[in-house]
Amino acid sequence: MQIMFQNKWYRFLFWTLTIFLVIWVGTEISFVFQPIQVILALVTVPLIIAGLFIIS
Repeated sequence: MQIMFQNKWYRFLFWTLTIFLVIWVGTEISFVFQPIQVILALVTVPLIIAGLFIIS
C-alpha cells in the first residue's frame, strides 16, 4: 500500500474517488443536510442586507 501512494496518479485517483464518494453519500442522506440548508437560507439574506448598510 505504501508503494502505491508514492505514485502521484494513484494518489490523484484515490482522492478523486474519495471526493465523489463523499458527494454520493451526501446525496443519499440529504435529510441530514436539510436543516443546515434551511438555516443558511434564513441567515444569508439578512447578512447580505446588513453588509450593504455597513458599506454605505
